[in-house]
Amino acid sequence: MHATQLSIKPPKTEWSPLATIGSMACFGAFLGTIKPPNSRLALFALCATVFFSCASISIHNDTQRKIKKHLLYVSVLFLFYALSTLIHNKNKPPWVTGLDGEPTTLFCLATTDSIHQTQKIGPMSEFDYKDGFTYFTSEATPNRHRSQPLDTAEIKIVCGGTINIQKGDLIKCTGWLKNYPKTTQPTTLFVSRPRAIQIQTKAGWSLIKKIKTAIRKRTLSNLSEEKKTLAGALFFGVHGSNWSDVYPKFKKSGMSHILAISGMHVSIMVLFATALLSVIVKTKPPKTLFVLLFLFFIFQIVEQKPPITRALIMI
Repeated sequence: MHATQLSIKPPKTEWSPLATIGSMACFGAFLGTIKPPNSRLALFALCATVFFSCASISIHNDTQRKIKKHLLYVSVLFLFYALSTLIHNKNKPPWVTGLDGEPTTLFCLATTDSIHQTQKIGPMSEFDYKDGFTYFTSEATPNRHRSQPLDTAEIKIVCGGTINIQKGDLIKCTGWLKNYPKTTQPTTLFVSRPRAIQIQTKAGWSLIKKIKTAIRKRTLSNLSEEKKTLAGALFFGVHGSNWSDVYPKFKKSGMSHILAISGMHVSIMVLFATALLSVIVKTKPPKTLFVLLFLFFIFQIVEQKPPITRALIMI
């Protein structure tokens, strides 16, 4: 008799689409946590999620079912990347607590343009000799050469006097650091005068920044200083040089919320764009894509503050 060798073969198993969706969700969430939160990347990821989802839904042909699945997988990847980027909060590094209340020198990358705020408020404002102050936000670190890299922290820099800082400038600041651990107030570096801030590398002018500057300048031209401040706050969320004179009037009348760009402004823009595109474009996916591109354009020319970012994400 011939001995027969028995072999046990495992049953054939197919990779489930749900497993692919779970893998893409985990990978997207991982990508969102390896970098500091970035509202611009999160908005781009949400726009990509809507685009790929609409493309997947618009496919009805059974022969293209594989492409439909792949588009769905990509949309899940972008969705969880955006959610992870928005939820992930980077803790403040230890050096912030160690330098709290101490004079220090920080090396910063400006993340916003500087805003000058005057202190002339009230009936005696015309006799106020104070020059006001300038503030902006930045990513800061106390380590200059970064031979032993330290984590950066987002801080607010308040400087007495007037200084012109643009987003992307590399600067060296000397002042007093103040941390507010139990409040929502950001960590602040108080600089006594503009000479304590040295601009080491000036930021280059990108195409988006040139377009944003040209649109703002064109819109606000031929206006008086007070009207320019009011229009800048209404259309772009920018606080001009006369903000301290304009804002108290609206605050006293209970209408200060009009000067803040919020969900109401975004909803009006979306309704206007949707109504205009309904006449030109009949199909839904291209119309949705054009509305998202329009919102992305609006997001670039206005000040990217939390209310406008939250409103765009909710839409």
